[in-house]
Amino acid sequence: MEPTQFRTVRVSPFEETGCLRSVSITRRLISITKAHQAAGFVESPSSSRHSVVNETLKGIRRSIGTAQKGKDPPLTSDIRQIVASWTLRDIRAFVKGMHFSLEQLLPEIVRYDAWASGTHFNLPILFFQGENDLLTSTAEAQAYFGDLEAPAKRMELIRDAGHFAMFLQPELFLEKLLAYARPLADMRTAKVAGE
Repeated sequence: MEPTQFRTVRVSPFEETGCLRSVSITRRLISITKAHQAAGFVESPSSSRHSVVNETLKGIRRSIGTAQKGKDPPLTSDIRQIVASWTLRDIRAFVKGMHFSLEQLLPEIVRYDAWASGTHFNLPILFFQGENDLLTSTAEAQAYFGDLEAPAKRMELIRDAGHFAMFLQPELFLEKLLAYARPLADMRTAKVAGE
């Protein structure tokens, strides 16, 4: 069996690539490499181990990016459904995990100094703070917020909520997010589109 000529194959992974993701291009190159190896080419010129191909793939990833395929965050209804199905053993494991995390993180939490991270930022700053937060006291958050310098800043207290305000008051949190964060995102999107 005669090995495929390099000239014939080198265009294949990039045909109609305008709609391909970088991972699809990588998979095509792997398939071509396997075909070359099966045909007798031990060192396939399309191998991602080849320095030119490797650098080209890096450039493709930088240009078109690599899509992040994370799961959607759980909704309040999802969390309620999960918690409703917990057994006593599940609850005990959850509490044990929380205690373990607190033991590991508490020293760092106590030492944390927001002011050391800086008070001058060149981007909008939004604080959504549970008014009854015991972990990040509202007074401390308000003091730090008062010292911040930013092109735009806003602090919103979420009533009847503690540290996990977005879970305890999801509708109110979403309302504030849409009212104050969404316009900033829309302005940024319009600015980028106009560039």
